[in-house]
Amino acid sequence: MSDRPAPRRPAPRRARQPGAAGQPKEGAPPFDGPLDQLEAWFEVLGPPRFPDESPASLDAVLPIHARAGFMALLLARTEATEASGVVLPFEAFLRANGLDLLDRLLLLALLRNAHDPQGEKGIKALRLFHATGADTLARRHEVVRRLEEEGRLRDVGAVQSVPDDYLCERRYRLAPHLVEPLTTGGGDPEGIPVLSGDPIQDLEELAHGVERLCDALLMQYPQTQTIWSTPIPGGPGWDHMGVRRRKLAARLEASARVQADPIGAEIRRLGLEGEERLVWACLVRDSQTDEPGMPVPQALRLAGRHPDPDAAAARLLGPESKLARADALRFNRRDGSLLSMAVWLSREARARVIPWPRTAFLVRGASREEGGTLSRVGFDSSGELQRDHAAARGGDR
Repeated sequence: MSDRPAPRRPAPRRARQPGAAGQPKEGAPPFDGPLDQLEAWFEVLGPPRFPDESPASLDAVLPIHARAGFMALLLARTEATEASGVVLPFEAFLRANGLDLLDRLLLLALLRNAHDPQGEKGIKALRLFHATGADTLARRHEVVRRLEEEGRLRDVGAVQSVPDDYLCERRYRLAPHLVEPLTTGGGDPEGIPVLSGDPIQDLEELAHGVERLCDALLMQYPQTQTIWSTPIPGGPGWDHMGVRRRKLAARLEASARVQADPIGAEIRRLGLEGEERLVWACLVRDSQTDEPGMPVPQALRLAGRHPDPDAAAARLLGPESKLARADALRFNRRDGSLLSMAVWLSREARARVIPWPRTAFLVRGASREEGGTLSRVGFDSSGELQRDHAAARGGDR
């Protein structure tokens, strides 16, 4: 054995405490740009993770007042940067949405976690308490209230959650479509995707978006507590369908902006907006199934949350709705409550988006001859009987 002493392991570096940066100085230098500014503000939050759980206990939270000097310096540097003409996207977002200091710190913590390759698929409440200096019960209660009940971050759709029953296991993240806009000012702040330009691929992706939304609708508790969810508008809690509904709405908006896109052309022709687009998209996907016909309550649930389902049904699918006035709807009965009906797209409405009939790929019998012509009887929004036959092209409903 060697007589040489074992090498000493270097002592671990202590995370820099944000309160140690001192008081602000006059003539604070501007930041080099948005990334430099965010890097400095991330220091206010403390370390992004801990080597074990014991240092993460609540009694180790650095109070917010201990960081006041450092934050004052950063605010002065931020002001100097903007005065020099440099655009700071994070600051612009704060001002545009009326966010205060606590919102700033929460948003910074969510943004830092989004850029962290070891971010563990979101950030838990305990680390948000550390990041915001919530060292008292009152401050921790306010953090939870803003995330879970009411607050500007919920109002603007900036925060999403996997809403586990236990607060200690609940995870939060920044809405993915905001990561790049808040970091560099790039990307689309509404999360509008770039389409492929291939109408068949775009139609398949639209169908996939509707199918994922339908999958979320069929989820039962506790499965609904395991997927990313959006804040319920105007109230506490989380909507487990919200993320998928928002992605579908963004795809429809992307189509509506492209002149040559068949999906967008029909959206513009019908003048559809918001939930009208979602209902229509679900009916387009339904028209591709073996037995088209969607229960009206299901169509409403896919489109959003409605305290008054009867009013929502009348607005989206009733005789005065845009889809009904364009003769795009068929129902399985002529009278009664809309909520007791099934609805599907008319043959002509389907044909404007899907260039092949539903029977185009059907075969029957051992000889595999072509499938026969199908017909479906339904009622339009005025109660008139309509029989839609499969045509040589353009759909069968």
